[in-house]
Amino acid sequence: MHLVGWFMPLFALFPVLVFLTLFLRLAVSSKKSYPLRIQLAYAFVASSIVWGLLVAVSSETLSVLGGLARAPVALCWFICLILVSYKASFVDHAKIVAAGIKDYFTRLDHFEKSVVFCLAIILGLTFTVAVISPPNNADSLLYHMARVAHWEQNHNLNHFATAYDHQLFMPIWAETAILHLRILFGSDKLSNLVQWFSFFGCIFLAGSITHLIGVTRKVQILSAIFVATIPLAILEATSTQNDLVVAYWLSSLVFLILYGYKNGFDGLTTLMVGAVTALGLLTKVTFYVYALPAWLAIIFVWFSLYSRGKVLARIGVSVVLVVIMNAGYWMRNVGTYGNPIGPSDVLRSSAAFIRNQAPPIDNQSAHSENGEQGDLVAVRYLSMLLLREKRMVLWNIGVPLAPLRDRIPVVDLFLKGILDDWQYSELDQSVWNHEDTAGNPLHIILIATAIPAVALLTLRKSIGSYLPVYGMLVLISYLLLPVVISNADTLFSLRFQIPFFVLAGPLVAVVFSSIPSVRIHQLLVLSLFGLSLPWLLENNTRPILGWKPWITRTDSVFVAGNEQLIFAMKSGEEDEYQAITSAIESSDCIQIGLMLDSHDYEYLFWYLLKAPESGIEIRSVTASSESARYLDPDYSPCAVICTQCEGVSGVSGLKLREDYGYLKLFMNPKE
Repeated sequence: MHLVGWFMPLFALFPVLVFLTLFLRLAVSSKKSYPLRIQLAYAFVASSIVWGLLVAVSSETLSVLGGLARAPVALCWFICLILVSYKASFVDHAKIVAAGIKDYFTRLDHFEKSVVFCLAIILGLTFTVAVISPPNNADSLLYHMARVAHWEQNHNLNHFATAYDHQLFMPIWAETAILHLRILFGSDKLSNLVQWFSFFGCIFLAGSITHLIGVTRKVQILSAIFVATIPLAILEATSTQNDLVVAYWLSSLVFLILYGYKNGFDGLTTLMVGAVTALGLLTKVTFYVYALPAWLAIIFVWFSLYSRGKVLARIGVSVVLVVIMNAGYWMRNVGTYGNPIGPSDVLRSSAAFIRNQAPPIDNQSAHSENGEQGDLVAVRYLSMLLLREKRMVLWNIGVPLAPLRDRIPVVDLFLKGILDDWQYSELDQSVWNHEDTAGNPLHIILIATAIPAVALLTLRKSIGSYLPVYGMLVLISYLLLPVVISNADTLFSLRFQIPFFVLAGPLVAVVFSSIPSVRIHQLLVLSLFGLSLPWLLENNTRPILGWKPWITRTDSVFVAGNEQLIFAMKSGEEDEYQAITSAIESSDCIQIGLMLDSHDYEYLFWYLLKAPESGIEIRSVTASSESARYLDPDYSPCAVICTQCEGVSGVSGLKLREDYGYLKLFMNPKE
């Protein structure tokens, strides 16, 4: 039995082998004389889309059957592996691809090889941290990982009783991918790799998109290093958030648009456009915003290539794919909240066109019967929008400089000069090396320099026609964020900008490559890589070089234990949580009730109790108004963990066992 248990985590290799086999087959099956990089990129995108569809379809199918457990999930991936391996020679295909990659690298000059070396360092270190560290981001503990644990325990994706509705209504794809890895491996050890894989994909596709725009290999590599050194991307690459997943699906969509425009939209490419859109929408609502300009470009390209009937057919296929892939998620939300997106109050607070928070304008009360009031409303709205766009940009400058305010007076004066009073006061909550609030200072400066440079180069006809259009669409997607998402200009929404920075890589690379000086290129790479090191090495909650308590919350991931890392956001409260879970583990109790607030880090209890793998069942016994319908009246917990029980001596017939202020355990003595 011990030997069988040791082999069980190897089931996690099934989905990995499915992806690799698909990739190798597609990479060597291309009969068109495309450059190797484009062949590999197309195979990579196609394989990841098919893999993403397999995750989504198998999750929904097994959910209906109540079969989201190790045996059924492993069987699904094993069947997929057999199918994709049919008449395929894994070793021969791998040799062909490896030979092509080796030939590609032998052609690189010393400068290009040094950039690739920098990329390898970044990817290698982030991969290591992602594997070593347990998921410890605040959102991960609140809902990303908590919902995964509930799904695994319930063997389905159905809604459940919870104090935090984000566990229910938020898009699900990234977490379902984590769910598969967790079920197969038997723990959350691989959970951060979904984001890391997306980080790798964004870097790879940045160079490929740059290639399709029509520039040299050196520019492609510059684009890749730009994306690899985005501070927020580096920090998120070792977490279970989903902004990099969104960025990857968006990069795949952009790649397919450029590929299809140059080579024609055959049936497979058209299907992939619809499929990647479906997966993006199933990952996060920010994809809706970023995908809009991309889809306008797709429709324009299709009308330029095909008849009206064929265009409508292609759009119809994409719509059908989107509906099919999102139907389960939407229907569950409709059943709980009455609409496919989520609670109506969340919609009201998240849609900027519903919320009315225009900044004050002088003489707002002035109006007349000649339409001056309508003009004033338009002015107020435009003023609000410009202010919010400005805030989005300046967070990237202000957050990294915030720690220097008290030490360097001129920095404080500078920040007061560029930030409004509200934004300046919000800097007190910022942490320059945390993925929730980190900025991208050098990258935003380079982008701000590149945008007018593109216009100038276009007027001089020094660049092709692709880049100006590409740059315009990327900029529009960024400008749309605060139009659609009300909190896009807040400090904790900085991460929503990651897809924009990823897509801006080719833009910056082409502009700076137009400068003929090799030293400028070397300086750019050195600056990007060198200035990324603080974020790479000093991650606030998962550091390579720990420096407690000021720069990082924990010791190095190579020194700190899992308990210290998982409590990075609750440092100093480990003893209370461990005392409560130890009391439960020392008893015969396996049915635990939770009475939590929406701001409590629920996943900490799952992690410490090793649930549901340990056999311990955890359910909420109080819930939000919308999810209260899912409370199980027959569930009789033998222990209740409560953070809302001040002054209470008993719950559900259970006596107060441990009292740590806001955190309490109710459990009767062992008989």
